[in-house]
Order: sequence, then C-alpha cells, then structure tokens
Amino acid sequence: MMFRAIFLAGLALMMAFGAAAHPQRVAVADIILNERTGYIEVAHRFSLHDAEHALIETGNANADLLGDPATQEAFANYVARHFALAGGDGEMIELSLLGWEIDDGAIWVYEQAPLEGPMERLTVSHDALREIWPDQQTLVSIYQGSARKSLLFRGRDGAKTVGF
Repeated sequence: MMFRAIFLAGLALMMAFGAAAHPQRVAVADIILNERTGYIEVAHRFSLHDAEHALIETGNANADLLGDPATQEAFANYVARHFALAGGDGEMIELSLLGWEIDDGAIWVYEQAPLEGPMERLTVSHDALREIWPDQQTLVSIYQGSARKSLLFRGRDGAKTVGF
C-alpha cells in the first residue's frame, strides 16, 4: 500500500531528528492531494502502545485496541477530532472518517475529503496526543503531484501552512 511506503520514508526522517524524543512518542500522517482520484487522502499512524495509553489517560481505563473494535473506533474518532485542514481561502475542509486498521504494532486511521483541483496553500492542525504528552511529535507529509512538503508538530504548535 502506498501509505506504508510513504510512512517508512517519514519514519526515517523522524529518526534523523535524534533520540531526544521518547522512541514511541512519534506519529506520522500523510496527506495526498490526489488529483487522479479527486480526493484528499489522509493516513495517520500511531503506535498501539501510545494510542492505548492515551485512551487510558483520557478516562478509558479498559482500553484494548487489539481486541475491542469499540476502543479502536473511539481512538479513530479521537484522531479525527484532533486533526483539521483548511484550504487556501482559510475555509475548513470537511473530512470524512473512512476507517482504521491495526497493523504491525500500529493503528492506522484513514480520512478523506473531495479535492476540487490543485491547491496553492493548505493549513494543517494536528494535536492528537500532544495535549496529553508534551514530548509527542507528529510528522505530517503533504504530497501534491511531484511536490512534497513536511511539517513537524510538537509541544504547543498550532496550525501550520504550506504553499505549493
């Protein structure tokens, strides 16, 4: 799957940021502005360990991401609430939660929205897990055609904008 190949590239970049961050407090999100499909495609990847502990920290003492589909859905909804996009005009882009899957020690959460042509600017807000752990880092890679832009969210970072 293309998302996994993109994730591996993003993970290699995150490792270059050094060992100062807790090795499991790193998440990755890929945003593909896919003119071929006509959609903005978003894939978030969190370690199961971090995701489960986040749910426990936020009041779900019985969090079981591996065995409980309701817990998986709760985490996917949590991610969707803590992620937002706005177009070049500043108008929020309404994302649809497509689903999630557990794979190789991670939970993947997928979202999408219609894409109405090339974008000149995109504003991204991603604070999932950062309100729980100040050392959480999330690398967001945005792809449009052959262009790739990356944003690193950490600490109390707010929304960030990239131009194409």
